[in-house]
Amino acid sequence: MIISGMDTNDVVGLLADYYSIKKTLKRKGYVVGSMDDISRVIATSDEIYELLKNRSRRRVLRAVYQEDCRDIDAIRSRYNQFDDDKIKEILQEFLTAGTLTMKDGVVEPIPDCDLGVTFEWFIAEVIKRELSGIASFGVHIKELSNGGDFDVIGRLEDVVLYVECKAGSLGNITRAKISEFIERDGELSPDLTLLVVDSEYISKSKSDQSDHSL
Repeated sequence: MIISGMDTNDVVGLLADYYSIKKTLKRKGYVVGSMDDISRVIATSDEIYELLKNRSRRRVLRAVYQEDCRDIDAIRSRYNQFDDDKIKEILQEFLTAGTLTMKDGVVEPIPDCDLGVTFEWFIAEVIKRELSGIASFGVHIKELSNGGDFDVIGRLEDVVLYVECKAGSLGNITRAKISEFIERDGELSPDLTLLVVDSEYISKSKSDQSDHSL
Protein backbone atom coordinates (compact mmCIF):
# COMPACT_ATOMS: atom_id res chain seq x y z
CA MET A 1 0.00 0.00 0.00
CA ILE A 2 1.20 3.52 -0.82
CA ILE A 3 0.54 6.38 1.61
CA SER A 4 1.62 9.91 0.64
CA GLY A 5 4.01 8.44 -1.88
CA MET A 6 5.66 6.04 0.59
CA ASP A 7 5.28 2.29 0.77
CA THR A 8 3.72 1.24 4.10
CA ASN A 9 6.54 -1.26 4.66
CA ASP A 10 9.03 1.60 4.49
CA VAL A 11 6.94 3.62 6.95
CA VAL A 12 6.83 0.73 9.40
CA GLY A 13 10.59 0.32 9.12
CA LEU A 14 11.21 4.03 9.75
CA LEU A 15 8.94 4.02 12.81
CA ALA A 16 10.59 0.88 14.21
CA ASP A 17 14.00 2.50 13.83
CA TYR A 18 12.86 5.79 15.36
CA TYR A 19 11.40 4.08 18.44
CA SER A 20 14.20 1.51 18.77
CA ILE A 21 16.13 1.21 22.02
CA LYS A 22 19.32 2.37 20.31
CA LYS A 23 17.70 5.55 18.99
CA THR A 24 15.88 6.10 22.31
CA LEU A 25 19.18 5.98 24.20
CA LYS A 26 20.91 8.14 21.59
CA ARG A 27 18.31 10.86 22.12
CA LYS A 28 19.12 10.69 25.85
CA GLY A 29 22.79 11.30 25.07
CA TYR A 30 24.07 7.71 25.38
CA VAL A 31 26.19 5.77 22.91
CA VAL A 32 25.34 2.07 22.60
CA GLY A 33 28.25 -0.26 22.00
CA SER A 34 26.37 -3.54 21.60
CA MET A 35 23.05 -5.25 22.28
CA ASP A 36 20.89 -8.26 21.43
CA ASP A 37 23.72 -10.77 21.03
CA ILE A 38 21.80 -13.97 20.32
CA SER A 39 24.96 -16.07 19.95
CA ARG A 40 24.85 -16.99 23.67
CA VAL A 41 21.07 -17.48 23.84
CA ILE A 42 20.15 -21.17 24.12
CA ALA A 43 17.32 -20.77 21.59
CA THR A 44 15.10 -17.96 20.32
CA SER A 45 12.14 -19.98 19.04
CA ASP A 46 8.49 -19.53 20.00
CA GLU A 47 8.70 -23.02 21.50
CA ILE A 48 11.48 -22.14 23.95
CA TYR A 49 9.70 -18.88 24.83
CA GLU A 50 6.59 -20.83 25.84
CA LEU A 51 8.64 -23.37 27.80
CA LEU A 52 10.44 -20.63 29.74
CA LYS A 53 7.11 -19.25 30.96
CA ASN A 54 6.88 -22.28 33.24
CA ARG A 55 8.82 -22.19 36.54
CA SER A 56 9.42 -25.94 36.74
CA ARG A 57 10.89 -26.00 33.26
CA ARG A 58 13.17 -23.05 34.00
CA ARG A 59 14.40 -24.87 37.12
CA VAL A 60 15.27 -28.04 35.23
CA LEU A 61 17.11 -26.02 32.58
CA ARG A 62 18.97 -24.19 35.36
CA ALA A 63 19.97 -27.51 36.94
CA VAL A 64 21.62 -28.57 33.68
CA TYR A 65 23.19 -25.25 32.65
CA GLN A 66 24.22 -23.75 35.98
CA GLU A 67 24.41 -26.59 38.49
CA ASP A 68 26.12 -29.34 36.49
CA CYS A 69 23.25 -31.83 36.84
CA ARG A 70 23.77 -34.38 34.09
CA ASP A 71 21.13 -37.04 34.68
CA ILE A 72 17.68 -37.59 36.17
CA ASP A 73 19.08 -38.66 39.55
CA ALA A 74 21.07 -35.44 39.91
CA ILE A 75 18.10 -33.26 38.93
CA ARG A 76 15.80 -35.15 41.33
CA SER A 77 18.35 -34.70 44.10
CA ARG A 78 18.52 -30.96 43.38
CA TYR A 79 14.74 -30.51 43.28
CA ASN A 80 13.40 -33.39 45.31
CA GLN A 81 9.74 -32.51 44.71
CA PHE A 82 10.09 -33.62 41.06
CA ASP A 83 9.45 -37.30 40.31
CA ASP A 84 11.27 -39.14 37.52
CA ASP A 85 8.34 -39.00 35.10
CA LYS A 86 8.05 -35.23 35.46
CA ILE A 87 11.78 -34.76 34.90
CA LYS A 88 11.72 -37.05 31.85
CA GLU A 89 8.77 -35.09 30.44
CA ILE A 90 10.53 -31.74 30.86
CA LEU A 91 13.85 -33.01 29.50
CA GLN A 92 12.11 -34.43 26.45
CA GLU A 93 10.48 -31.06 25.79
CA PHE A 94 13.85 -29.33 25.90
CA LEU A 95 15.47 -32.03 23.78
CA THR A 96 12.73 -31.62 21.18
CA ALA A 97 13.23 -27.85 21.27
CA GLY A 98 16.95 -28.34 20.62
CA THR A 99 18.04 -26.75 23.89
CA LEU A 100 19.74 -29.86 25.32
CA THR A 101 21.50 -32.94 24.03
CA MET A 102 21.48 -36.40 25.58
CA LYS A 103 23.59 -39.49 25.02
CA ASP A 104 23.43 -42.70 27.10
CA GLY A 105 21.31 -40.95 29.71
CA VAL A 106 23.75 -38.06 30.16
CA VAL A 107 22.34 -34.57 29.56
CA GLU A 108 24.55 -31.85 28.10
CA PRO A 109 23.91 -28.12 27.57
CA ILE A 110 24.41 -26.51 24.18
CA PRO A 111 28.07 -25.35 24.02
CA ASP A 112 28.83 -21.65 24.47
CA CYS A 113 25.24 -20.84 25.50
CA ASP A 114 24.36 -19.13 28.76
CA LEU A 115 21.15 -19.45 30.80
CA GLY A 116 21.54 -15.97 32.31
CA VAL A 117 21.71 -14.37 28.86
CA THR A 118 18.79 -16.55 27.75
CA PHE A 119 16.74 -15.31 30.70
CA GLU A 120 17.51 -11.71 29.68
CA TRP A 121 16.31 -12.54 26.15
CA PHE A 122 13.15 -14.07 27.64
CA ILE A 123 12.35 -10.97 29.73
CA ALA A 124 12.89 -8.75 26.68
CA GLU A 125 10.50 -11.00 24.75
CA VAL A 126 7.90 -10.73 27.54
CA ILE A 127 8.00 -6.94 27.17
CA LYS A 128 7.57 -7.22 23.41
CA ARG A 129 5.06 -10.06 23.21
CA GLU A 130 2.92 -9.54 26.30
CA LEU A 131 3.13 -5.75 26.78
CA SER A 132 3.44 -4.68 23.11
CA GLY A 133 6.58 -2.76 24.00
CA ILE A 134 10.08 -2.49 22.55
CA ALA A 135 13.04 -4.11 24.29
CA SER A 136 16.68 -5.12 23.89
CA PHE A 137 18.82 -7.32 26.11
CA GLY A 138 22.51 -7.30 26.97
CA VAL A 139 22.76 -3.56 26.30
CA HIS A 140 26.24 -2.07 26.71
CA ILE A 141 26.37 1.72 26.94
CA LYS A 142 29.79 3.26 26.41
CA GLU A 143 31.62 5.58 28.79
CA LEU A 144 29.59 4.99 31.93
CA SER A 145 31.47 4.85 35.23
CA ASN A 146 29.73 1.65 36.42
CA GLY A 147 30.47 -0.44 33.37
CA GLY A 148 27.38 0.37 31.38
CA ASP A 149 26.06 -3.19 31.14
CA PHE A 150 22.25 -3.36 31.35
CA ASP A 151 20.42 -6.69 31.22
CA VAL A 152 17.24 -5.39 29.56
CA ILE A 153 16.17 -1.92 28.47
CA GLY A 154 12.63 -1.52 27.20
CA ARG A 155 10.19 1.09 26.11
CA LEU A 156 6.46 1.10 26.81
CA GLU A 157 5.18 4.04 24.76
CA ASP A 158 7.07 6.98 26.35
CA VAL A 159 8.19 5.04 29.45
CA VAL A 160 11.82 3.87 29.43
CA LEU A 161 12.21 0.67 31.44
CA TYR A 162 15.35 -0.92 32.90
CA VAL A 163 15.17 -4.54 34.09
CA GLU A 164 17.97 -6.20 36.04
CA CYS A 165 17.70 -10.00 35.76
CA LYS A 166 19.02 -12.51 38.29
CA ALA A 167 18.66 -16.18 37.36
CA GLY A 168 20.66 -18.42 39.68
CA SER A 169 21.46 -18.99 43.32
CA LEU A 170 20.27 -16.31 45.72
CA GLY A 171 23.68 -16.65 47.37
CA ASN A 172 25.20 -15.04 44.27
CA ILE A 173 23.14 -11.88 44.70
CA THR A 174 25.58 -10.00 46.90
CA ARG A 175 25.41 -6.52 48.41
CA ALA A 176 28.06 -5.45 45.92
CA LYS A 177 25.95 -6.56 42.95
CA ILE A 178 22.85 -4.83 44.31
CA SER A 179 24.91 -1.66 44.82
CA GLU A 180 26.13 -1.86 41.22
CA PHE A 181 22.53 -2.29 40.05
CA ILE A 182 21.44 0.81 41.99
CA GLU A 183 24.37 2.82 40.59
CA ARG A 184 23.55 1.78 37.01
CA ASP A 185 19.95 2.78 37.60
CA GLY A 186 21.13 6.18 38.82
CA GLU A 187 23.27 6.73 35.73
CA LEU A 188 20.57 5.69 33.25
CA SER A 189 17.70 7.45 35.10
CA PRO A 190 14.91 5.40 33.47
CA ASP A 191 11.24 6.07 34.14
CA LEU A 192 10.78 2.62 35.67
CA THR A 193 13.23 0.06 37.07
CA LEU A 194 12.62 -3.59 37.96
CA LEU A 195 14.76 -6.22 39.65
CA VAL A 196 13.59 -9.66 38.49
CA VAL A 197 14.89 -12.62 40.52
CA ASP A 198 14.28 -16.14 39.22
CA SER A 199 15.85 -18.35 41.84
CA GLU A 200 15.20 -20.38 44.97
CA TYR A 201 16.84 -20.93 48.31
CA ILE A 202 17.83 -24.52 49.05
CA SER A 203 18.58 -25.27 52.70
CA LYS A 204 21.45 -27.54 53.64
CA SER A 205 19.06 -30.43 54.20
CA LYS A 206 17.34 -29.77 50.82
CA SER A 207 14.12 -30.86 52.48
CA ASP A 208 13.16 -27.38 53.65
CA GLN A 209 12.85 -25.42 50.42
CA SER A 210 11.64 -21.87 50.18
CA ASP A 211 10.92 -21.05 46.55
CA HIS A 212 11.66 -17.53 45.38
CA SER A 213 11.10 -18.15 41.69
CA LEU A 214 8.73 -16.02 39.68
